[in-house]
Amino acid sequence: MKTELPAALVEAIRGASRSGEIAIAYSGGLDSRFLAFCAKEIGLSPLLYHVKGPHVAPAETESAIERAREMGVRLRGNSLFFRLFFDICAAPLRMTQWVWRSVRCNPFVAMLL
Repeated sequence: MKTELPAALVEAIRGASRSGEIAIAYSGGLDSRFLAFCAKEIGLSPLLYHVKGPHVAPAETESAIERAREMGVRLRGNSLFFRLFFDICAAPLRMTQWVWRSVRCNPFVAMLL
């Protein structure tokens, strides 16, 4: 049974898709589930991206996965954001290690510091 959606909503969602597919950042909460539901209702093929990490309780991820299954929508879990975040946070430490190695190997670099 198709649900009648407001024309402005349908237009906005279709406008975000060029190929009949639409990627949606998916937490499993009300907003992202609603958007996925609407995309599917208007005939698009939503692909949901769920970010896993220490900020998301495992039960929330399990719930998000289950709800995506119930809707019959594709879901991809990803922790890429946190790998990137870790890399950014760890960059100063890596730079410190690089400087330390340079100082040990090159006395001239030590004089500049």
